[in-house]
Amino acid sequence: FFARMGGTCGKPNDPTTVVVNANLKDEKLKEGKIKKLLLLGAGGSGKSTFFKQLKRIHLGSISEKERLQFRDIVYNNVIEGIQTLIDKSQELSEGAPERFGHLEMSPDVRESIQHIECLSSDETVNDVIAEHIRFLWKDKGIQETFANRSLFQLQDSAAYFLADENLNRIASPAYVPIEEDVIRARVRTTGIVEQEFQFEKDTFRIFDVGGQRNERKKWIHCFEKVTGVIFVVSLSGYDQTLFEDETTNRLHESLELFKEQVNSPWFVESAMILFLNKMDLFKEKIIKTPLTHC
Repeated sequence: FFARMGGTCGKPNDPTTVVVNANLKDEKLKEGKIKKLLLLGAGGSGKSTFFKQLKRIHLGSISEKERLQFRDIVYNNVIEGIQTLIDKSQELSEGAPERFGHLEMSPDVRESIQHIECLSSDETVNDVIAEHIRFLWKDKGIQETFANRSLFQLQDSAAYFLADENLNRIASPAYVPIEEDVIRARVRTTGIVEQEFQFEKDTFRIFDVGGQRNERKKWIHCFEKVTGVIFVVSLSGYDQTLFEDETTNRLHESLELFKEQVNSPWFVESAMILFLNKMDLFKEKIIKTPLTHC
């Protein structure tokens, strides 16, 4: 059959065939020893941050070359964060003044509002931009809007990047992100990212996949021969809605998604690990916002 089709088959004792077969056998044995882990969870659960922390712990410090790749992402996070706060301060205070009138910004920051609103999301943060951001971040209306951030979509790292000590570094012409910047930088995961880690005598291959609904159809490509699933849940999301669906509570979505994975026939023989994330944010929030908001 192969001869008629123009193909070639090596003879069993042919040296080349022996080497190829041996290599294939070695690869199969190697693959069999690798423990496959999946990082699953809804969007915004902190999976990718967890993934980056694993890399830092098991692969050592993040190189300067790799950190530089996050510089534009940090700039974007800074500008997007302050623009979101401006937009929501105006929307809420004007739309429902009897309830959110205290979110209104002071007339003193009008010039800074105009400057920041004109920026594109890929702008480089410089000293001039940073000064306007500082002025706005100190405004009472912006702080009140930030305190009500569960009403809209705002990245968890906003306060970190807008803080003076970090904004000063970011606005420097010679800015190189530090490791904490990289860990906190928010970029939505699309597709599948994988990394191998060595822990004692075991090799783990871990897969991070996008958690938003339009990304979940790609999960199936990772489901074969899974050693364990690490399902990440954001505890602080109990009073927030999904980025892609503002009618669905984040914690409710995580619970339904977790039920699906626990009962999936793909994971009958896989370990299931539930990782409750963002405990620090949860502790801050629970003081002011009861769980009844879930």
